[in-house]
Amino acid sequence: MLPSASWSAQHPIPSLASPFTHIGGIVLLNGEKFEYDKALVPEPPTIHLSQDIDWLCKEWESSNLLCVGGHGIPVKHWGEFYKRGKGVKNTVWDALRVEWGNWKFIAEECQHYPDTASFWCAFSGGNGKRFSYQ
Repeated sequence: MLPSASWSAQHPIPSLASPFTHIGGIVLLNGEKFEYDKALVPEPPTIHLSQDIDWLCKEWESSNLLCVGGHGIPVKHWGEFYKRGKGVKNTVWDALRVEWGNWKFIAEECQHYPDTASFWCAFSGGNGKRFSYQ
């Protein structure tokens, strides 16, 4: 037998709604599910990691340059928050994607080496001068 309307009014069913007041997003960050409020995603940091390749390689995997919901987002995952159909700031990705793609290429190449010294040994000229970003 189903409960009566008066019983239901006195005993409300707990809400299963998301704790987010706006549209929530879910992404996998390094294999862990991360839920966030899309309305609270900030603009991306105005930085150019190309000016310091060592810094880029460090920030690629673990970073606090972009924080969403108090959680630092590694640079490699920024697209999860800004790409069309995923985030809420779609036009931001249009401006960022080429530079981010260059960062991705460099950071993933750096990961093929056991340390940054080995990376720079491979990407330096005969005189020891490091090759530039461009």
